Amino acid sequence: MASATPPKNGGTDDYFWEQPAGEAPALNADSGPAPAGKPALPVDWPLLLTALLIGLPLVVLMGMAIVHKWRLSPPGIGSGGPVAPASAEVAKPPEPTSTPGANEKPSFPPPGQKPDDPQPSAVPAIPDRLSLDVGGGHQLVCALIKPGVFKMGSPADEPLRGDDERRREVRLTRPYYMGIYPVTQRQYTEVTDTNPSTFRGLDRPVENVAWHDARAFCQRLSQATGKRVRLPTEAEWEFACRSGTETPFNTGSSISAAMANYNATTTYLRGPEGEFRARTMDVGCFEPNAWGLHDMHGNVQEWCQDWYGPYPADAATDPAGPEEGDRRVLRGGHWRHPPERLRSANREASPPESASRMIGFRVVVDL
Repeated sequence: MASATPPKNGGTDDYFWEQPAGEAPALNADSGPAPAGKPALPVDWPLLLTALLIGLPLVVLMGMAIVHKWRLSPPGIGSGGPVAPASAEVAKPPEPTSTPGANEKPSFPPPGQKPDDPQPSAVPAIPDRLSLDVGGGHQLVCALIKPGVFKMGSPADEPLRGDDERRREVRLTRPYYMGIYPVTQRQYTEVTDTNPSTFRGLDRPVENVAWHDARAFCQRLSQATGKRVRLPTEAEWEFACRSGTETPFNTGSSISAAMANYNATTTYLRGPEGEFRARTMDVGCFEPNAWGLHDMHGNVQEWCQDWYGPYPADAATDPAGPEEGDRRVLRGGHWRHPPERLRSANREASPPESASRMIGFRVVVDL
């Protein structure tokens, strides 16, 4: 008779142990009664607990991730979830994959303009130079002078200054062109068919011209070129002469015969003595100032547009001088002057009908 007690050897016999005939099925303390006709399977409790300890946290984490994703992207109406509020930001469509360039954005016409309409052209830059045809294949070259603010006149401690050089702030709001040289005898002759100069030379500055003669030259050149050619205002002249400097000369605190044509046998401060040439010289013999203008000191004095008068005390914008007077302003000094009369702030004046071999002029062209 077979034993009613199952083997305990842990071998394969455990799975093939049969219930003795006539005996009630034995109860398994661990798994309960075995199903009829099937062998009882053992339960590995340590392995089951380990699986629960590992699996349960994973299930919780997955559930939390699903809830978090649902809150960030709630399902639409069709999904049965809550509907996004009206103020929620609508997702933007993806950018097109084919673009004009790697860093380019497609261009669209401005509102009211059809794609086939011509595009407005960019505003061209103002050239730094302007050439006026004076005839005979000759040009009068001008440099661009940009708007700016400067201190017109001289400080109270500038040596040998004049009483009429009260210093004040002046603002020029409009750009203009200024001749890089005084008007030459060649240019004056081409426009007027005359040459009144004492010191002859086609590349020397024209002299012996009255203020009215200089103004008539500007009017004729304006008619020939279609430009508005005129004499500079006194403020425009000093602004261009200084070219950003505040020293007595645009060359610094002193000047020499290597820098300008004047009576260099006398000196200004510690400047060197030099030659007195006693005549005019060809224009452009000396270095230009910082804005490309030659002979702003010496050679010939230059007529300005303004009547001569005292400076107002207040700052000014685009000043044009007194409305009336009996003398016109002269600037720059000439070949016979001592150096102090060549200073950037120095002022001279003469009746508009007067002419001498020391007086010439320079033109300005409005943009």
